[in-house]
Amino acid sequence: MMKNNITDDDNRVIADMSMIEKPTLMGSLFGRRFEAKDKEEKKPQKFSKEDRKAYILGAMGASLLLVLIYALVFAAAIGVIIFLFKINS
Repeated sequence: MMKNNITDDDNRVIADMSMIEKPTLMGSLFGRRFEAKDKEEKKPQKFSKEDRKAYILGAMGASLLLVLIYALVFAAAIGVIIFLFKINS
């Protein structure tokens, strides 16, 4: 049996893993979470009424567009099914 010789290790550290903790069985269920110490706290942004209205209308417009696309695909599928059943009858 041959022994594996690793001779190309140059002892460089690619990624420092010293801050990573062992995973627990329950994960972060009980509020034990890793937080970076040098991370700045994010303050919530204050939007004007016009900006807030624009974001809400943009989100509603995007969701209505998706609903319209789904409705058209569903209607086309129903139309194809009805067409196929009328041909076979």
